[in-house]
Amino acid sequence: MKAMLLLFALATTTALRGPDPAPERPGPAPTPRERPTAAVDLTKIDRSIRKEPVYQSKDPQYCLYVFGPEAKVRVWLVLDGDVLYVDRNGNGDLTEPGERIAPRWALHNSPERPDAKVMREFDLSRRIKDGQPEGEPILSCVPDVFWLYVSQFIPADDRTDAGAELDRKRPFYVAVARAFGCGQYSDLAFARRSGDAPILHFDGPRQLAVSDRSETLRRGETSWLAVYLKTPGLGATVTTDFDDSVAGTHPVAEIECPPRRPGDEPVRFRLELPGRG
Repeated sequence: MKAMLLLFALATTTALRGPDPAPERPGPAPTPRERPTAAVDLTKIDRSIRKEPVYQSKDPQYCLYVFGPEAKVRVWLVLDGDVLYVDRNGNGDLTEPGERIAPRWALHNSPERPDAKVMREFDLSRRIKDGQPEGEPILSCVPDVFWLYVSQFIPADDRTDAGAELDRKRPFYVAVARAFGCGQYSDLAFARRSGDAPILHFDGPRQLAVSDRSETLRRGETSWLAVYLKTPGLGATVTTDFDDSVAGTHPVAEIECPPRRPGDEPVRFRLELPGRG
């Protein structure tokens, strides 16, 4: 799932200081005191697992998904070699039937991919018919999830390029899509202990963030402002794929520029961001 950026051309008359986070849907401009804040303190979430299987590898790796503004639904993922455990009912017990997931494929130092030391992919999906997922839920605690995807890519030891270094730091790509919402994804590293596990906050409070595709804004020139929607987690960030599933709604950026003359009030304006790219 690729990032969907929101684009807008700005004809600038002053240098841009930078947008503050704004609500994901249009509305009256919030004052600084009214800006949305996280609904839950993720650092206070208990990252212990009620019951774990006997892992076959010496290096299980942990990640915790939480869902909703208050992060009440919590789903553990643990990678054990070429097996992924998913707490599909969110009860903290990874030993139950159906929670041990085999990979779609797994490669280890394969001549097919000399650039990779290890590659794994796990893909749980359901068909959508008439707007509803068919078949048994992927997550019974979040029944409208119709796609849960996890991949790991560890580059070959002899690779020294910048892309390989990024992959070593964040070897996992994960994505979740729901029938009644937007797809969301993250690049991250799992942890060696459950107590250190990153927490990914799906369907949590979203913020606007400036993309590195934005152009430098210069006085008197037209430039592109590109932003995306993110939800900060703990040790990782979830990005929202802002696609046609929310057609007709657009984020709004509140932008503040330095005053034209010393002593004047800063120049503030709001922009609806309808473009996709």
